[in-house]
Amino acid sequence: MPSIAEDVLEEVKDDVDDDEDEPQETPGRAQAF
Repeated sequence: MPSIAEDVLEEVKDDVDDDEDEPQETPGRAQAF
């Protein structure tokens, strides 16, 4: 089972990938980090 930190890193990387593809889609999530 992955640690919480690893889960967070995966989520952040996914958010960054999403932002690079469509930055206007989730501005709130990008600013949360």
